[in-house]
Amino acid sequence: MYHVSLDVRLGAEGPSRITRRLSELLGEPVRDGPVGLYRRGELVVLVVSRGEQLYIDIIGPEEEVNSVLAGLKDCLPLTGVYVRGMRRLGS
Repeated sequence: MYHVSLDVRLGAEGPSRITRRLSELLGEPVRDGPVGLYRRGELVVLVVSRGEQLYIDIIGPEEEVNSVLAGLKDCLPLTGVYVRGMRRLGS
């Protein structure tokens, strides 16, 4: 299992564009906030919206985590995104 965290500084449009894309990727509605926990098989996504920040934690098999990251790439703002490196969980 792998874990990656994204901290996104939101623009004027808020989290809607990102949560719509997450909804498409996960196959279920993702709310704009304040907190949502979503699961698809072994993949778990935590979304926390706090003011101008959106925090996204993605946990699951490496291929699925990479797939979600690739799917989010074109809807994230060009600046204000901090990605905490992917790390392997457990031994």
